[in-house]
Amino acid sequence: MTENDLTPNLRFKGEQGKEYPEWETQSFSSLAQKVSDNYAPGRTEDFPCIELENLTSETGRLIKTTQANQKKSTKIKFISGDVLFGKLRPYLKKFYLANFSGVCTTEIWVLRPAIIKSEFLYFIMQGNQFFRAANSQFGSKMPRSDWKVVSQLKIRLPSSKNEQQKIANFLSSVDTRIEYLEKKKSLLEQYKKGLMQKLFSQKIRFKDDQGEEFPEWERKAFVELFKVKPTRQFQIKNSDIQSQGEFKVVDQGKKAIAGYSNAADKLLLVSTGGVIVYGDHTTIVKFIDFDFIVGADGTKVLISIVGHNLKFLYFCLDFHNIQAEGYKRHFSILKKLILPIPDPKEQKKIARILSLAESKIELTSDQIQKTRQYKKGLLQKMFV
Repeated sequence: MTENDLTPNLRFKGEQGKEYPEWETQSFSSLAQKVSDNYAPGRTEDFPCIELENLTSETGRLIKTTQANQKKSTKIKFISGDVLFGKLRPYLKKFYLANFSGVCTTEIWVLRPAIIKSEFLYFIMQGNQFFRAANSQFGSKMPRSDWKVVSQLKIRLPSSKNEQQKIANFLSSVDTRIEYLEKKKSLLEQYKKGLMQKLFSQKIRFKDDQGEEFPEWERKAFVELFKVKPTRQFQIKNSDIQSQGEFKVVDQGKKAIAGYSNAADKLLLVSTGGVIVYGDHTTIVKFIDFDFIVGADGTKVLISIVGHNLKFLYFCLDFHNIQAEGYKRHFSILKKLILPIPDPKEQKKIARILSLAESKIELTSDQIQKTRQYKKGLLQKMFV
């Protein structure tokens, strides 16, 4: 591989559009030092502590910290500006740029920048080159990154500090955009949850088109509202794939549309103009209006009894799952529910306002996904 092959596709320019000097090659160990400043349990001094479970995968987000003086095992000290990386199960891609001093589990590497700035090191460690090296791991059940491999990794980087800073600033702005969208989504979800609480507790009521009150809500049994849509088990064959393309898959574990499948497995094909998917093993409730497949794993596909608004029933069922606070309702338990149900015309009005709130959440989720993909593309173009 030549030097030209190692030149990134995306470069910045200096003042008056002048080209920056060519990039140079450095070993990772010359860019960052692995810190091993131990914190022994039982000390009187206290620090915020970061465990592996406190970091989210691939986002660089810190969920929370705990108190170090409550721990029993040895920890590693870090300072503001250090970059943390989870060496245990490195495929989870857990990393964090510290903006405070504290301690962390010994399953996290504490990397202190040597000749580059913290922000630039942070983004280098998100590139494919670093993760390939970090996944040259040892151990099968509990795989860990091998520092000997990572430390010898050859990194191409700008020789100009100014270009390094421009790259870090640009990628930081993308991270800021993602963080903004995630906060926006969280606020929208809180708004929807609060709106559902008020609607289904009947603190908010609608009126009909003539301004008259709707009738009082009635209590109806689950079996008066829903029936299970018949599905057929079939084997996806290559001919099906070629003629119909890949089928979207509903996955219980991820509580969402998981992706696509062309595997020759026995699955349930659901041809639909609108159904509710309910999972026995999770509290998944999903309204779906396209053809899809589900695994034969206890997932129920529900349609409404004639005379009721399916979208309203979806929100009603979703609300009762939220109220269950994570309890995994088996379908046999679900069938025993007695639900307060309004007049069909009021059902339609409630469904419309909640659909609007949900569409804003879905739009923001789509923006988050696209921005993350944009950042991933930037990392591939900037770091070779």
